[in-house]
Order: sequence, then structure tokens, then C-alpha cells
Amino acid sequence: EVLPAFEKQIDYFKYYSFLPMDWYLSHFPPVETFLGRGALLTGESSPSYLPYPKVPHLIHERMRVNDSNNIVSLNNFPAIIALVRDPISRAKSSFEYNYAQPALEWLVNRTARIESLHPMLKRIPYGKSESYYRENHLFSFDEFVRAELDVLRDCLKPGGLAELKSREKYGPPDGMFADVFALRDTMKEDASFPLINADEFCYGERINSTIPLAQWEDIVQQYPDKIIDVYSIQLVRSIIGRGLYVLFLDWWYQRFPQENVYVICTEDLRDHPDETMSKISSYLGLPEFDFTNVTNKGMYNVGFHTGYDTVTSWEEIQEKSMEDADDKISNIGYEVELSEELE
Repeated sequence: EVLPAFEKQIDYFKYYSFLPMDWYLSHFPPVETFLGRGALLTGESSPSYLPYPKVPHLIHERMRVNDSNNIVSLNNFPAIIALVRDPISRAKSSFEYNYAQPALEWLVNRTARIESLHPMLKRIPYGKSESYYRENHLFSFDEFVRAELDVLRDCLKPGGLAELKSREKYGPPDGMFADVFALRDTMKEDASFPLINADEFCYGERINSTIPLAQWEDIVQQYPDKIIDVYSIQLVRSIIGRGLYVLFLDWWYQRFPQENVYVICTEDLRDHPDETMSKISSYLGLPEFDFTNVTNKGMYNVGFHTGYDTVTSWEEIQEKSMEDADDKISNIGYEVELSEELE
């Protein structure tokens, strides 16, 4: 009963909203296909949507449907499924994938072009092991977390930069959320948390290749032979901030009724796939379905698969987990860790 978009991560409402809606709709099956298959729903998956206030606003404006009396009802909004993950686990994964692995790639397979862009690499010896580079020329997860927490404590305090800048951008009469800020201002005792876009306003502008952002100035000066300026700087800077889901979801709740936003955890999909899929199906109003034959095959679209049907068997996942465990045993001290104090 569900025919999804032709591929994942269309990213229309984040990166391509300047294009007409026809471009967006061209990524979905045509009406004839729906009628021929008897399908009931379609949808898409774009992880880039969650952190950005403009996305729920644009979806609300471009996808709401008015009835014959020009009234928008709850049933005329799209259903929103927000997939979240344990914040610390997510931060560790982001650190390893967006910082450690790219940095190691530069060090192990460096080229003259990379060295020309990052002169400090010339001070680092060639031909060493990954464990050597991790220990001597990569920042630790703890160091990243401490640096970011210092920024967030100051930026997210009541009346802090994130609150002021969010109001300044989204609250004026011509702002995307002018109606929300105006309504809140009329309420004498509004107990709700301020609307805050930490990702946009807490991390500052790029400084230079040596000290990409102000939050890292102290650790860069302390460890000048460690690499920090990698490609995905916008993700590396906010390994903690990207896990503050309440800040993101608050913007979505301003544009969609709470009943239209369903939050699920990736841990539930992994550990209780049948039950979790049945709950999602029920939320979407679909007929009951036994997902056992589907989930028994494994996990779908692990990694960068842009389709929907690529299966990684549970055996493969188990083998990969054992390999990762072996790697950690053979490289004690180099796995991503967080001190008890910070956790």
C-alpha cells in the first residue's frame, strides 16, 4: 500500500526549495502507478530536514491542503516521522565518520594538493600506522566534546546568543515564524522553551584553516600538530548539538500538530523491528501487516544506499560487529571513548 519516492535523500526542502514543486513531485510515482497498484501512501526520507527551521515552514506552506471551505484540518498535513538516535552514540559515530576517518585518509594517502591546502601536514611524518596518527595527530572525542560544551553552555543560556539571533532572524514581521513569536509575546506567562536554532547561531563563522572555528582555538594552540580542518566541518563542529533533538523538534511542533509528528528511535528499529514497524504502520493509518518476513532478512539500506531494497543480513551485521570488536581489542585506546565525567 506504500509507494515511496524513487530514491532517498531528495533534500528538496533544504537544498533545492528554489526549484518548483513539480521538480520535487517528479521524484514520486505518477498517479497512474498509484491507481494501478492500489497504493495508499507515498513519502520520502531526507535526514537533512530535521535541524533546520525553514524546512517545516516550507513543508507546511507548500504541502498543506485546504478543504472546500478553505480550512486546513489535521488530516490535510503530511505525516512527519522523526528518526532519532541515542545522542552519545550518535555523537561518537559522527566523530568517527566525519572527523577521524577523513583525517586518517588525509594522513595515510596524502597528496601534494592536500598538503598545499593544509601546510601543517608537512610537519607530520609519512608512512606511520593509523594508531600512531590517532594517538599523535588526531584530537580525541573528549577534547571535541569539552570544546563544544563550553560553546553551548554560553550560547544556550537564557537570553543567550542562540535565543537572540533566532528571534532576530525568524521573529520579525517578515520572518518565517513571525506568527509564532508574535503569539508568544502576547502570552504573559509563556512556560514554553524559547525557539532556538543552535546549529545556525552557536558555532560562529569560519576563521582560517589553522583554527577553523573559535570553539577550537584553545585546543589547536595547545596541540598545533593535530589535524582539525576536515571537509565536513559543519558536522564536526556540532557532534553534541546535533543530538539536542528537542531544539529541532520544537520548530516542527510550531507548524504541525503534535499528532502529526511521530518520533522513533533507531535503537527500537534495530532491537524490536517488528513491533516498531507495526507502530509506524498504525500511525500512518495503514492496514495491519506482519513484518516478520521482511525484518527477518536483516537491516535495509545500511550506510549510503539510496534505494530501499538493499538488505544487509543479520549474519553480516553480526560479523561486522565482531570485526569491530576485534579491531578495538587489537587497538586498545584508539576506539571512540567518552570519559565518565562527560558522559
